[in-house]
Amino acid sequence: MRVFFLIVSVTFFLQAGEDRTFDCNRIFEQRKSELILELNKIDEQQQALEALQHATQKVLDAKEEKLKQKEQEIGEKLKKIEEAREDIKKTYAKNEELLKEIKKQKDDKIIETYSKMKDGPAADIISKMNESEAASILFNLTPKQSAKIFSKMPPEKAAALIELLKKGPPYSKE
Repeated sequence: MRVFFLIVSVTFFLQAGEDRTFDCNRIFEQRKSELILELNKIDEQQQALEALQHATQKVLDAKEEKLKQKEQEIGEKLKKIEEAREDIKKTYAKNEELLKEIKKQKDDKIIETYSKMKDGPAADIISKMNESEAASILFNLTPKQSAKIFSKMPPEKAAALIELLKKGPPYSKE
C-alpha cells in the first residue's frame, strides 16, 4: 500500500507539474501575444512618425523653393529699380545741362540786349531791378559799357551795385 500511495503521489505530482508547465506555457504565449501587439503598435507609430517627417520635409522643401523664387524676384526687381535709378540720374544730368545751356543763352541774350541799348535807357531799367540781377547783368558787360551805364544812374544805386560787383558772383545782399 505504501507503494501504491507512492505511485499515486508521483503520478499526482507529475500531473501537477504538467499543469504548471502548461500554465507557464499559456502565460508565456499570452505575454508573447501582448508583446507582439506592442511591437506592432510601436511599428505603426514609427511608420506614422516617418510619414509625418516625410510630409514635413516636403512642406519645408516647398517653402524653401518659394522663398528662393521670391528672393530671385526681389533681386530682379532691385536690379530693375537700380537700372531705373541710373536712367533717372542720366536724365537728370541731361536736364541740368539743358537748363544751364538755356540759362546761358537767356543770359547771353539779355547781355546782348543791354549792350546794344543806349546808356540812359539801360541805366533807368537797371536802376529799377533788384541789385543781384542788376549786378549780374553789369558783370557780363564790358567795363566800358558798365561805366557808361553807371554814369547815367543815381549815385547811391551805382555805389550799391559797385559794392556787389566787388564781391563777385553769385550776387546777393548780405
